[in-house]
Amino acid sequence: MAEGIFTRGVYAPVPSGRVLTDLPVQGTLPPELDGLLIRNGPNPSPSSLRGGGDDLSSWFSGDGMLHGIRISDGRAQWYRNQYVKTAMLDNPGGDVVNDSPANTHVIEHNGSILALCEGGWPYQVTPELDTIGMTSFDGKLQGPMTAHPKTDPATGELIFFGYNWQEPYLRYHVADRTGNLTHSVEIDVAGPTMMHDFAITATRTVFMDLPVVFNLDLAMTGNSVPYIWDDEYGARIGIVARSGQSTDVTWFEIDPCYVFHTFNAYDDGDTVVLDAARYDKIQVWDASTKAFSYPSNSYLVRYRFNLATGESTCQQLSDLGVEFPRIDLARAGRDYRYGYGALIPDDDLDTFVGLAKFDLTTGASTVFSVGDDHVNGEPVFVPAQSQSAEDDGYLLVVNYDKRTDRSEVLVLDSQSMSEVVAKVELPVRIPMGFHGSWLPWNSLNR
Repeated sequence: MAEGIFTRGVYAPVPSGRVLTDLPVQGTLPPELDGLLIRNGPNPSPSSLRGGGDDLSSWFSGDGMLHGIRISDGRAQWYRNQYVKTAMLDNPGGDVVNDSPANTHVIEHNGSILALCEGGWPYQVTPELDTIGMTSFDGKLQGPMTAHPKTDPATGELIFFGYNWQEPYLRYHVADRTGNLTHSVEIDVAGPTMMHDFAITATRTVFMDLPVVFNLDLAMTGNSVPYIWDDEYGARIGIVARSGQSTDVTWFEIDPCYVFHTFNAYDDGDTVVLDAARYDKIQVWDASTKAFSYPSNSYLVRYRFNLATGESTCQQLSDLGVEFPRIDLARAGRDYRYGYGALIPDDDLDTFVGLAKFDLTTGASTVFSVGDDHVNGEPVFVPAQSQSAEDDGYLLVVNYDKRTDRSEVLVLDSQSMSEVVAKVELPVRIPMGFHGSWLPWNSLNR
């Protein structure tokens, strides 16, 4: 990855505060789309760029900007974009405890919208994307919070963790459906590992203790993501009951690898099944170019961990390079059949060229190409109003047209993976970003 790539082209920052109404729509927006498609991602402000230039060595850097498209009654009513008003935005050199750029994900819990980044506490925002402020679960949260919490579809619990560069390296938390933090424990790991994601089943939590670790030398040079591959660290998966303690974790040694994102996990008797987008090796720092390299693509794999025998297996399920995996969130932590993700070509790991759907029962995969001169983001699954099957619904994805320097939101039939049901046209570009959510309007506190 070349130095400065993350401030150019599809990654280049855009001004905040745009409000566009009555957006043009091609096709017909399904009536069940009554909500907010909201996407988060880095959008470095001029003051945050080192020396005022375009030197940004990591995609993880940059101030968080939210992009929202309000859809209702078959109309794309508005598009808005706003910075998350963090303390770092106004004071890049400041030292605010548990602050972060809030640039990675955005979710809803208990009616509140939370902008997340794994370096600090969440920021609460309104449905109109205005920042309310940093929040810490009524002061009970200690240390950072992951950008990838999981919501149990049966209990409404929010399960999450936070990792840190100093001890305690890992804390694990559970909040009930009302947002009350009910369980917080420290989990023992060998060192300051970068744990970006994890997984849950209906009864258990799955941690990934993998060999990308904090590097003090990089931190001292001011690198915004001072974590590098360490061949000596090892790799293991930890499994614990939902309300378990550190001493209850069962650890499984696995071959060295890295996982940014999991698809899902579920219980199969004494076995925990974990599906993930697995890299052989990533985050190798090149001091000469001042950039990270990713020596391998990521592929869908299935791990099986037998808690009774201590045995584990890993099987690659597809030859398609894939990232940003998503599922029907009603199946989170449960046995499921379908997963979706953004396609990564083997010859260019810096871009997405379409979407993939994986049938985990038959092993088949279906590809939707966004076409030449287009770059897509993460797909978000929305179930159909009268969902007749797990994959009966729509994939919403932000798609960028290099020729016009504009973006659009595709509404794709998730069963056929070929029919674009509707397309919301934007007269602006949404920069390449990280993660987002579909938030039903009636689920939000307004």
